[in-house]
Amino acid sequence: MKLFMKKIYISIMTAVLFSGVVFAESAEVISVKGKVEVGRNDQWIALNAGDKVAEAETISTGFQSEVKIKYKDSILQLGALSRITLSKLASSSSKDVVDIYLNTGAVRSKVNHTATKKVSYTVNSSVATASVRGTDFLALGDGSITCFSGAVVLTPAPLYDMSARDTENIEDLEDPADGESDASTPATDVDPNAGKGSVMVLGGQSSTITADGTAATPFETAVKSATKTANTVKTQAAAESVTIGQADISVKETVAEETPAPEKEREPEDYPEDPDNPDPEEPEPQPETGHIRIEIEW
Repeated sequence: MKLFMKKIYISIMTAVLFSGVVFAESAEVISVKGKVEVGRNDQWIALNAGDKVAEAETISTGFQSEVKIKYKDSILQLGALSRITLSKLASSSSKDVVDIYLNTGAVRSKVNHTATKKVSYTVNSSVATASVRGTDFLALGDGSITCFSGAVVLTPAPLYDMSARDTENIEDLEDPADGESDASTPATDVDPNAGKGSVMVLGGQSSTITADGTAATPFETAVKSATKTANTVKTQAAAESVTIGQADISVKETVAEETPAPEKEREPEDYPEDPDNPDPEEPEPQPETGHIRIEIEW
């Protein structure tokens, strides 16, 4: 009986101890297009579907290439001419933690979580940190993001303390809050480490880091994008107007050279008298030739 109780006690203690253990797990390559490599053991090795990639490894794609990688229930897709480092891939019984450093290019992430497990997911670059909660978003190396669904918090890199996530015991990390996000949701609900200067970006919105190092609101980003588009169209129209104006001048000069000069109009008394028509009518004036006029209004 004592031996039996001892075995039960050991089993319970083992379960308790391992409930908070962090498992170092690898991610799986699920599809590859073109040239995709991983930096491993001081050399670049080609990746294929079914291969594994581990924490701290760097993945690079070539021209017209892409790769999809799955970790737990989340998928990241690396575009052409892009490079990322898997800064952290960690899992426990209650949460998954993924930190990606985007060196250059673009990466799209679809982050999923279950009711029994939290997911803490960030994409970092030299200019910004994007923290997410159950979302689908695209991050660029210049700090720009586009959120397709869910919510993303964009924080300028100097304002985000990544050292708070540099821990072996991921249970010490604060979890994102439960529930859906809207415009009034605090940034700290998505990422407890997000501080002053962070911007909430919802599905269908975009944001970027401005020239002065601040995170633009989705409204500011939309206005800037619309203004840029309008200026581009106006510039093209102006260029076309100039081109047509030059063609107009050229046509005038050419036609003027080829069209003979009109004869000098004769005075009425110069016409010989017609006995059958003693009062001849003056000839109708002829329209001028040799000129083309083009006007464009904008």
